[in-house]
Amino acid sequence: MYSKELEELIDHVLADGVITAKEREVLHRRAEAEGIDADELDVLIDSRLVKEQQAQEKSQKEETVLVKWTGEQKDFPRVSGTVVIQPEINRRQMEAVRNLKR
Repeated sequence: MYSKELEELIDHVLADGVITAKEREVLHRRAEAEGIDADELDVLIDSRLVKEQQAQEKSQKEETVLVKWTGEQKDFPRVSGTVVIQPEINRRQMEAVRNLKR
């Protein structure tokens, strides 16, 4: 629908998840040169920006945090993703586990 050059320019502008007034102005000039309506371009830019922000939010929510637990009470970090608690096993406990396997 749009030229490859305009699509690539939009990708570069939206790469950081923020569009400045100057970047929007550059996109408008490019679109105008290609005969694309400015309002149509704004709809495209805004929808792609929202999709990018949603993708970033989703990736942050899916983050897994590994916390070593030593048996003492701790305040665990607040995360929006999964917290995996891995017990920290000392040498004596590890030897006891090995002896059980024999």
